[in-house]
Amino acid sequence: MTRVRSAVGMEGGGGLAGYLDDLLDERAPREAMPAPEGSGQRLEALVVEAGGVGFALPQAAVEAVLPAPTRLARPPRGAPAWLLGRLVRGGARRPVADLAAALLPRGRAGAGPRPWLVALAGRWVLACDRVGDPVALGRSEVRWRRPGERRPWLAGVASAPPALVVNPTRLAAWLDAAAGCGTEDA
Repeated sequence: MTRVRSAVGMEGGGGLAGYLDDLLDERAPREAMPAPEGSGQRLEALVVEAGGVGFALPQAAVEAVLPAPTRLARPPRGAPAWLLGRLVRGGARRPVADLAAALLPRGRAGAGPRPWLVALAGRWVLACDRVGDPVALGRSEVRWRRPGERRPWLAGVASAPPALVVNPTRLAAWLDAAAGCGTEDA
């Protein structure tokens, strides 16, 4: 993985903790659930920020961290607003999603260009505001959620640093389905 820059100031503030709690299904137990199969004792994650919210991406799924280019190849016609365009990387045109606009409720995403791109293993590239240092999240530091609920990309919520723990495989599948406008040629 290529590291470019660390960010500071991703600690929660204001109503962030409450917002993160609200993302977990109320039916889920309040105590920490066991980590998903194969996650080991600790989850090595890269924490990025988009729209004022932290997202913990499993380190193994992060291919590269890059400064955002000034221009991207145009997205397909009819693409959702969060699909910013396509980045040519490794000979392939990969779709770039504004992480905040795609995953956060309207009004929470903020506006403006995202200065960092995080290329996930596979095909998606995520645009974000800040890139933090890698962290190791213990089982008890994450409230895991059950698969199959709303927001299938959300694996859980980490307490320190406060962040949404992302399942990259489910995120890619969700982005593919939500884009639904011919990104297969991207």
